[in-house]
Amino acid sequence: MNLSEILKRRMDEWVFIELKEPIAIPQTQGVIPEALPLPIRTETMAGWVKTDIGTEIQLENLIVDLAMVMGIDETFPHYQTYHQLLEDLTGNQIRAVLGKKAQGFFDLEMPDNAMVLLRTLTFLYPQNHELEFSFAISIERFAEKRIKEGATRAGDFLYDLAAKEYRRLTQDAPEIFAAHYKLGHYYVYVNQYLAAQHQFQRYVDLIADQDGLEEIKLEVLETLQAISPYAMYEEAVQYSQAGQFDQSIQVLESLTANEKEWWQAELLLGICYRGVNQLDEAMNHMRRSEFLKEEEPMILFELAQTQYMLGQHQEAMEKIQKTIVAAREWPEAYLIRAQIYLAMNQARDAISDLRLVLQLNPEQAAAKQLLARLGQDS
Repeated sequence: MNLSEILKRRMDEWVFIELKEPIAIPQTQGVIPEALPLPIRTETMAGWVKTDIGTEIQLENLIVDLAMVMGIDETFPHYQTYHQLLEDLTGNQIRAVLGKKAQGFFDLEMPDNAMVLLRTLTFLYPQNHELEFSFAISIERFAEKRIKEGATRAGDFLYDLAAKEYRRLTQDAPEIFAAHYKLGHYYVYVNQYLAAQHQFQRYVDLIADQDGLEEIKLEVLETLQAISPYAMYEEAVQYSQAGQFDQSIQVLESLTANEKEWWQAELLLGICYRGVNQLDEAMNHMRRSEFLKEEEPMILFELAQTQYMLGQHQEAMEKIQKTIVAAREWPEAYLIRAQIYLAMNQARDAISDLRLVLQLNPEQAAAKQLLARLGQDS
């Protein structure tokens, strides 16, 4: 579902009336024509039209209502007529008038309405990057409101839309430096610290020679310092996932020299040392991780694997049993226990575990291979 589809759900906030006769717009040559469906917010309908002959209209409300309908549905049949009517009602100052009204909605903590008005402006003034940036900010503000209200899924959807706009602006409008700043904060929110680091650094580089931005420069530099360990960890994860364990070890050794209480980093370091077959060093870091985070199933699981590789089968069995108690639906844990059972010549128990693995994950290839080696059907 896209933003247009979501916004169209708001159309039921309006009803449409047709005037019985044209109305002249004060101080202009414009006319509100008869038989043109005009939008009225249902919540304000009571005061919108007064009738002795039926036609005293609150023009300020009409400006907003026309623009809101245009922003909600760009395919609305009377779009072009509404556009011309807005020109007449605003004295050909649509951008200024709607911009001011959008700011008013921001001030009232109604970013959803501000977003719709700014969306209208992006339709009426295409390729205006300043308006596009303001529109992106309005989406972000609406996202923040929804998240605060507890609607995290809706808020995340909106924030993703805002980030898409910021990302496009970094390509299409390099003069809008702040798009990098905004995008950096988005990446922090979604825990993509390397990407955030890149955007913040780009922003700092772009504003380096500009005066009057010392406060925001300091804020960004502090943010860069704060996210640096997370970016290093993310980089190490990427190296390890690519099988580049030596590079991951180099990053993690530097990270853990300063971040001594980070159990995930110690665990990953142990996994990487195991990946280069330095099992004793792997155990040292995994033990350190276990000290920092006792009874963590992931640590117990990795310790069991490493102890199995070292031939410490009884110790490995103790760790994997604790893992399974904590995470009973984890097929890989049963697979490791099956391998340990086989090393301890307990084939029947191993077969039982392998069948359980396939119940939890019918596509587990290693379990099928082990069962075949044991002469069992999978």
